[in-house]
Amino acid sequence: MRMFNCLTLGAGLFATIISMPVHAEDAARVAAIVKGLDNPFFQYMHQGIEQQAKADGVAVTIQAAANMGDATGQADRLTAMAMQDFDCYLVNPISVSNLVQALVPVAQKNKPIVNIDSTIDAEQAKAAGFTISTYIGTDNVAAGVLAGEEMLKLVPAGSKVALVAGIVGDVGSNARIKGFKQAVEGKLDVVVMVSADWDREKALTAATDILAAHPEL
Repeated sequence: MRMFNCLTLGAGLFATIISMPVHAEDAARVAAIVKGLDNPFFQYMHQGIEQQAKADGVAVTIQAAANMGDATGQADRLTAMAMQDFDCYLVNPISVSNLVQALVPVAQKNKPIVNIDSTIDAEQAKAAGFTISTYIGTDNVAAGVLAGEEMLKLVPAGSKVALVAGIVGDVGSNARIKGFKQAVEGKLDVVVMVSADWDREKALTAATDILAAHPEL
C-alpha cells in the first residue's frame, strides 16, 4: 500500500519551495532524485512530484536510481545534478548515507535541501558540513503499528507469524518492524523475519520458503 498520498506530499513540498528565493526572471527550478522506479511506491512519488510541480508552476527535473539497490548510481546521478543551476534539491535516498557526499557541493552553493521519506543521517550531514533544510516523510513506526493491528484482526491471539522486511539496516524498514512488534507484543509470536530488499519477487520467494519451513504459520 502507499504509506502516504504523494500528491499531498507534493503540495506541501512545493508550497515550501515556491516560498524560497529564486531567480527573478524564472520559475523555481528544482532537482529531484528518488529511489528506483522498479518499486511502485516510488513510481507514485515520481508522479506526485511531477504533477504538483506542474500545478504550482515549478520546473522540476527528476532522476531515479536504476533500482532499489542502486545506491552508488543514485549518488552519481545527484552528483551530476549538483553541477547544474537548480534553486532547490529534493532527495529521497536509498540509505542514510549514500547521498551525503553528493550533497556537499549543493550545500556549498547554499541551495536548500529537502529530504523526503527515507532520512539522511543528520550527524553524517553535519560532519560533511551541511544541514537538511526541510524533512517531509512518514511515521514508519506508526505505519508498523497499523499493520500489526490489522494482523491482530485477521488471526487468533497466540498465532505464529512471519515478517518479510525491506533492505537490511534500512531506517524505514526497521521502524515499521519496530511498530509491528510493538502492536503484537504478547499477542502474536513472530517466529521468523527475513529481508527481501524491497523486491516483490524476492518477497514472494521468501514467503513461499517460510511457509514451506513453517507450515504452522
